[in-house]
Amino acid sequence: MKKIFIILPLILFCFSTVIGQQREYFHFKFIEPNKTIINTTLTRIISIDNVRRDTVYAYANADEMRLFEKLGYKYTIIPKVELSAKSISMATTVGQMTSWDRYPTYTVYRALMKKFEQDFPTLCKLDSIGMTPNAHKIYVVKLSDNVSVEEPEVEVFYTSTMHGDETTGFILMLRFIDYMLSNYATDTRIASMLNSMAIYINPNANPDGTYYGGDNTVAGAIRYNSTGSIDLNRKFPDPRVGYPTAIPAENQIMMDFASARHFTLSANFHDGVELVNYPWDTWISASKTHSDNNWFIHVSRQYADSAQANSPTGYFTDEVNGITNGGDWYVVTGGRQDYMNWWHHCKEVTIELSPNVNDPTPSEHLQNYWTYNKESFLCYLESSTKGISGVITNTNGQPVRARVYIIGHDRDSSHVYSSSTSGFYARPIEPGTWQVTYSAYGYIPQTKTISIVNWSSSVNQDVVLEIDPNAGINNESNNPYQLKVWPNPFSGDFNITFNLDKPEYTSLSLYTLDGRMISSLADGFCQKGLNAVNINTLTSIVSGSYAIVLRVGDKSYSQIVQHIR
Repeated sequence: MKKIFIILPLILFCFSTVIGQQREYFHFKFIEPNKTIINTTLTRIISIDNVRRDTVYAYANADEMRLFEKLGYKYTIIPKVELSAKSISMATTVGQMTSWDRYPTYTVYRALMKKFEQDFPTLCKLDSIGMTPNAHKIYVVKLSDNVSVEEPEVEVFYTSTMHGDETTGFILMLRFIDYMLSNYATDTRIASMLNSMAIYINPNANPDGTYYGGDNTVAGAIRYNSTGSIDLNRKFPDPRVGYPTAIPAENQIMMDFASARHFTLSANFHDGVELVNYPWDTWISASKTHSDNNWFIHVSRQYADSAQANSPTGYFTDEVNGITNGGDWYVVTGGRQDYMNWWHHCKEVTIELSPNVNDPTPSEHLQNYWTYNKESFLCYLESSTKGISGVITNTNGQPVRARVYIIGHDRDSSHVYSSSTSGFYARPIEPGTWQVTYSAYGYIPQTKTISIVNWSSSVNQDVVLEIDPNAGINNESNNPYQLKVWPNPFSGDFNITFNLDKPEYTSLSLYTLDGRMISSLADGFCQKGLNAVNINTLTSIVSGSYAIVLRVGDKSYSQIVQHIR
């Protein structure tokens, strides 16, 4: 034991010197048989990547490593594998990407994304949703039959490579875009998908990490972002512990994008093992399961079964034969999956495509992973159209943003909302007979009995909400958040304050008294105690009475205000 602790610092010193020149984090493994310690003490300090029986595989930046070393564990550094030019083939032209067995340089990546839009202008729309600290663009394409029109249809999202060196999904998502566009005219299944949904795809959420070694190679790719020390999948708001101390630019870009869309279903792709990881990550199942746990198990099992059927024996069999509850594998706080489920009411899973860790997947293996996963990619997206969907309007035919809540089933943000622009909603759910309540500020709620016969069932339920004549009556005695608006009446800017007894996700919106949302005023995680917001963006609204609606978790309260010009 003494020899270990005398020699190890020397090894670490030498290793740190090398790392300091190339990357600012450590990849290592150690033994810890106690799952509670893994899910509490350890997950707060280091970025756990995998747990196999009693062996923990993890990453840590320099500060995290110092904290970890204080715990006294004996650990082994996992060295970076030196990749040969043959292992990582780079495409220097768009034409070299056609065989899908190379990685694009950053310039080729940009050109390829633009070419998709140029070649299929009616089916594909390219958007740069933000710029990374190292001036790389985060690209998203939208695929749909009327791509320039916001239609009442389900929106789904695939995003990959938030860990920059987990690159299998990067290439597979590029190929998936090409596959969907190229086959729309000849494949009825693909045509049906693009005719009934809007598919958004972000091939690379962390280009700074992928091109950390320079824009002409992925051989120097790292897990972390441009700083070389931040794990993006630990820095999202978390439903159990709240907001991180700081949100990286890449995550804020994704959060803003999710807020601007109306996603029903999504998945984020990684490497490291082979499985589908479903919510929750921040809780073990013994303490909390998602209300749609059965649905998540079903779609995860469907993905894994399809991947196994299209691959050699042994692929996609990690944990419970290719699927796992996130927290039961190991607890993660600040993960994207839980953020999307809790804050955006979007069913997201994490899909691990290959066992490659700490380095990009060798180029010669990329075609195999496409063969293994193509059918699973399609099936997962198709699950978004099962269950209950429809359009919610008022008696004038205008779309209404309404809450769709399943009585006796929904909890912990599993309910959904209809789109404020189209009124469309989609609620994938397991078979059963459900009591579904549709409610919106200013309208009389309605409850419908809806039966889903089997996993393939799709029920269309449109709803017309009638105006509630009592919606403008404000009960001052029922103001648990001490919501105050002043000055009232207002003519320019005004202030809103409210009190919370614990940290909560909140939103503030402005509505007309007939229930139409005029503006989203604020949206985010607020701390315990007094919160204050100044609003100065409503200069264009006409004079009249409006309602300020504060939503805290699943509850809401309104305050009537007067605007004068």
